Amino acid sequence: MARSPKSVVTVQAPAKINLYLHVTGKRPNGYHDLDSVIVFTTVHDVITVTPHDTLTVQVSGPF
Repeated sequence: MARSPKSVVTVQAPAKINLYLHVTGKRPNGYHDLDSVIVFTTVHDVITVTPHDTLTVQVSGPF
């Protein structure tokens, strides 16, 4: 599959830290009600999505 520069998408996914997280209930649709206090940080992951003929996942970087 030929890739055009417009078909490649790269975004930053900012990290967050949960200082407090409490499940307060469950809704009829299966989701949960939450109380939460979060802080966003300056660190982030970089995610790049590229068209491909088959489903492929590649992970790289320091872990």
